[in-house]
Amino acid sequence: MSEQELVQKVKPLLLKKYEVFEEVKIFTRSIDLILKKKDTIIAVEFKLRNWKKAFEQIMDYQLVTDYSYLCIPKTKLKEDTLLLLKERGIGLLTYDLETNILVEEVKPSSSKEKVDFYRDYLFQKVLKL
Repeated sequence: MSEQELVQKVKPLLLKKYEVFEEVKIFTRSIDLILKKKDTIIAVEFKLRNWKKAFEQIMDYQLVTDYSYLCIPKTKLKEDTLLLLKERGIGLLTYDLETNILVEEVKPSSSKEKVDFYRDYLFQKVLKL
């Protein structure tokens, strides 16, 4: 399975609660999914492996979004990885390929890194999509 296939499996589950936008470009990166509900913007980064790279990407996303998640296939994460997610305010979504169930394992904190100018820019960009 590729990350894009994972995105396509999870996206319909999120459409029940959010407006969903794929591959939204911001700075030099593309956010895999942007979720919008009223005036809240959430970034979701999908990874099959290389979660350290995901942390770097999500730290950038925290400049422009209200909340951020890492989404991975259902697996058992090491306790230090879970602790790192919690320390950085990053939420964790896991997707079970067999049951098609998405679970919020770790709730994100509101981004402390958010810069209102960048967040407003992204919000306006999403409204135009």
